[in-house]
Order: sequence, then structure tokens, then C-alpha cells
Amino acid sequence: MRIFNSVLGIIFCIMFISCSDKKEQNQKIKDYDEVPQYVKMNNNRKLTDSLFKLAINNGDEKAYNNVAGNFILDENYEGLLFYSLIMANKYNSSEANFHVFLILSNSNNGKSFDELDAKTKNLALYYLARSNELAYQSAKYSINEVLGKGSVIKKSSYYLQEYSK
Repeated sequence: MRIFNSVLGIIFCIMFISCSDKKEQNQKIKDYDEVPQYVKMNNNRKLTDSLFKLAINNGDEKAYNNVAGNFILDENYEGLLFYSLIMANKYNSSEANFHVFLILSNSNNGKSFDELDAKTKNLALYYLARSNELAYQSAKYSINEVLGKGSVIKKSSYYLQEYSK
């Protein structure tokens, strides 16, 4: 009888553990099927508009970065360009300068940076150089990617003069 009770107890433990594993697996599947947070936020026009308004009217970098990151994840570069330009030019945001560079350098239908027209390339490099001058860390990585490892980027004013030619 003792053996029977022990075997019965073991069977119940195994059933309990296997049922809880299935619940965990079902939860993982549900989490995977959910809409990503950045898509939810980008679809909430009222929220994104209010955050962008805070950013461009008050120079609120936290509000800008919150929305900008979601736009970049969603590859909505065109929607971000206007706000990035304002944050970069009006508030000297290092990250916004970098975003303008990213947007301009990704506007070439999948072609490489070297295949950009001269004006767009110089404008993109202007914003990359400004981002670097404002000590944005990702700018250093992109300088190595675009100009070659160990390259030194010129001052932003140089690229602005080249753009103006």
C-alpha cells in the first residue's frame, strides 16, 4: 500500500509540473503574438503628437527620444525627419543630429552611402559631424563605418560649405 501511495504521489507531481510547463509555454506564445510596444505607441497619434509637441516647443529631449526610438524601430524615417531637424537645429540635440544623418543616409532605396548624390551626402555628413562634435557616442561608430576605420571627420562647417557649392 505504501508503494502504491508513493507511486500515486509521484504521478500527481509529474502531472502538476507538466501542466504548469504548458501554462508557461502558452504564456510565451501569447507574449510573442502581441503587437510590439513601438507599434502601439506609433499608432497612438494623440500620444506621439503630445510628446513631439513637448519636444519641439520645450526642447524636451526625453520626450523626443521616447518617440524617436519608436519611429526608428518602425522605420518611419520620413515621419521623424521634421522633428529631428527642429531638435537638431533649434536645441543642438546630439541624438537628433545623428537621427538626421541616419534618415538622410537611409533615403537611398537600399543603396550604399557612397552612392548618395553629393548634396545629400554632404548634408548627411554635416549632421554626423555635428553629432560627433556634440559627443554622441554612436556618431563615432558611424564615422568609422562611413569614412573607414581610424578616419577623422572634418568639422561640420566644412560639410555645410561643400553642400552650399
